[in-house]
Amino acid sequence: TNEDIEELKEYIKILLKKESLKATLKKTHRKELWLMPSEVIKYGLLDNGFEIVVYHDVISKTVAVFNPGKQEERDLKRPRKRPLLSISIRLAKILINLSGATKGQKLLDPFCGYGILLQEALLMGIDVVGLDIDKKCVSATRENLEWLKKRYGAKGNFELYCGDCRKLSEILKEKVDAIATEPYLGPLLRGKISVKEARLRIEKLRKLYADFLNEARKVLKEGKRLVIITPVFKVGKEEFRVDLKKYTVYK
Repeated sequence: TNEDIEELKEYIKILLKKESLKATLKKTHRKELWLMPSEVIKYGLLDNGFEIVVYHDVISKTVAVFNPGKQEERDLKRPRKRPLLSISIRLAKILINLSGATKGQKLLDPFCGYGILLQEALLMGIDVVGLDIDKKCVSATRENLEWLKKRYGAKGNFELYCGDCRKLSEILKEKVDAIATEPYLGPLLRGKISVKEARLRIEKLRKLYADFLNEARKVLKEGKRLVIITPVFKVGKEEFRVDLKKYTVYK
């Protein structure tokens, strides 16, 4: 309610006063009560202030905002591109956030492709490890990440390996704090598929993912998160998907 919000404002004022901090309340000029991402950036609230968002009984602090202009620039100007097969920057950010990786920690993408997810993690100050079975992908990722560090001053460190995700424990020297990835999803679809083909694709991916998950358990620190995307194939009204819970351990 409005009364609760006013009470929260007064409470924040008291806390700031105790810390002898000066503060200015920034208001939006729109009829909505919240600030636009552009206003959060304009006022410098991420680095020199804070934004509190109240929704029903949840109180949150804004820690990042989406900047479409910067995203478009990174999409268009990075040296190596692969539009049809690369993960989107928006989705990469979602996966990183879900992984719980924070500044100074180490995040692994074992299907790194051209390094889109790795670049977004680097910009967040997260150290990254990239792995791909294709040498060309590893080379392209290295070029993209070196460009990113030079152009944007990304502070994170990166390690890149060419290898099979099913041999992670043999490749990596140290355990990681998080794993986030869009894995191999199968060959590109060029039209509708049959039930038989959908089941065949699911079975091939099931074995790949299960073998990968068994290796991931060996390189991920205890209690840390793994975030992965899996495909869903629709044939008419029927859906075919990989059941990761059922096949966490594959024999």
